[in-house]
Amino acid sequence: MGVEAFVRGWQMRLHYLVCTVAVMALGLASRRYSKDVPVFVAEYAGDTLWALMVFFGVSTVAPFARISQRARVAIAFSFTVEISQLYHSPWLEAVRRTAIGGLVPGFGFVWTDLVCYAAGVSIGAMIDYPAYSKVHDDARNGSTGAAYATIGHPTSDGRDWRQSLSVDRIPNTRKVIPRVSYCPIN
Repeated sequence: MGVEAFVRGWQMRLHYLVCTVAVMALGLASRRYSKDVPVFVAEYAGDTLWALMVFFGVSTVAPFARISQRARVAIAFSFTVEISQLYHSPWLEAVRRTAIGGLVPGFGFVWTDLVCYAAGVSIGAMIDYPAYSKVHDDARNGSTGAAYATIGHPTSDGRDWRQSLSVDRIPNTRKVIPRVSYCPIN
């Protein structure tokens, strides 16, 4: 892995981490100020934001994974946590009585939470799609653009030419094809 890819990976992780923390703050605020917002928002915003936070958390861990893969992991985690609320044991009930235990494993199974989780992960995927598309545009189109450019190749007619080398990727392989092109500067 090159230095640029390494740095880009950490920049993306930081971006997703900031999104995770921001959504976490919004989710906690939706619970704290539930009396100040419409009933529908108070009822469903927290669960939707929780799933959105899980999506961004998964994206923090695996920023270069496909959106669909990250969404599947986030949905599976969210649904597993919700379904685990059907299980009641003394030790798990003790965990649920703590502040963090009430937020993560929750208290009781509610089927509408599954709908909220699907909506939250879908919102995350829709938010992430434009950024993901921009980052992976070159890989999808098979070109990394101009890699090198050299200016100043005078020809017999006295005009300068620019030489550029671009690299095209063969779809579904790791092979590349270098392409040299010349174009007049004037």
